[in-house]
Parts: sequence; C-alpha cells; structure tokens
Amino acid sequence: MYGTPPVFQHLNYPQTSKQFEREEGAHWTLMTYFDACKAPVIAHGLDLMEQGVITEKTNLQFARDILTSVLRQYAHFSADEVHPIGSYGDFFPTVLANPADYIEP
Repeated sequence: MYGTPPVFQHLNYPQTSKQFEREEGAHWTLMTYFDACKAPVIAHGLDLMEQGVITEKTNLQFARDILTSVLRQYAHFSADEVHPIGSYGDFFPTVLANPADYIEP
C-alpha cells in the first residue's frame, strides 16, 4: 500500500524494514538505490530454487544468505559505529581507489 508518506501497515514499516526471524511473514523492504540491485538476484535465486538447482534451502535461508553478502560488500556501519566508507567491504574501497573507472561525470 502506498501513500504520502508510504504506508506498509502489515510490514510494520518504517520501524521494521525486514523480518528474517521466522519463515511466516518474512519480508525485506527494498527502498534505496543499493537495494534495487538485490531484486534481480533474489528473483534469480527463487527461479533456481523452483527449478531444483538450489536445494536444501528455504526462501528464508536464501534471503539470509543474500543479506549476509550485501552486508559484507556494502555496509560500512554497525549499531555501534560508522567505519570510513573506503575501509570496509569490497565495493566502496574499489570505487574510491579508482573512481574514474566507475563514475561518469
């Protein structure tokens, strides 16, 4: 459900953008530029699960794997501190080392 401001009553948004504790009601709200790249990865993973290529994983387990990967690549903060953006993960240090290779004026 959308509105001004956006309303997601059944997801308890914005207090909770994701719920990965239990299978029932599990969700992940993708709302930023960096969230957008997750949608095709998640969709492809679900396709592979339906085709039987990925086995022995529930949708929730797969979602947790994606979240772990995203945090490893992009997150430069925790509940306690914010790390310099160029010092954490694999994405930002690479971009900062050679911005002209990745950013067009």
